[in-house]
Amino acid sequence: MTNALMLMYSTRIFGLWPKDPEAPVAKQILSSYDGYDKKNPPPRYLLASPLGQCLDDQAYHVYFFASYDERAAMDDKWMNKKPWLWPWQWINQLGRPKYTCTLTRVLELNDFLKSRAFGQGWKPPRGKIIVSSH
Repeated sequence: MTNALMLMYSTRIFGLWPKDPEAPVAKQILSSYDGYDKKNPPPRYLLASPLGQCLDDQAYHVYFFASYDERAAMDDKWMNKKPWLWPWQWINQLGRPKYTCTLTRVLELNDFLKSRAFGQGWKPPRGKIIVSSH
């Protein structure tokens, strides 16, 4: 039921995708890693997310809606946080650039479905409610 409603009313649903590899800022950050391409992304321990050093997906929406000063405080805390890594991962991380968490775009579900799932010719099914007179 939920999936059907989401497809029928996809123009009314939007969201944030912190790990969107196609976001413009994500492409810029990910391309700074040597040898990066879509089939060979950098290891997860080198970058917290494609948007920089963001704490995690659950905290990203708080960052997105925060004021400039609040985002600056979060950036300061997140940039100085040491992730738990295996010893050989620390060696690989030395000298790698770190990026503060950055804002991404808001995605409309309809645009996402057309560009990445069903193709540009896809049209959502017509939603209608039939009310019985009985």
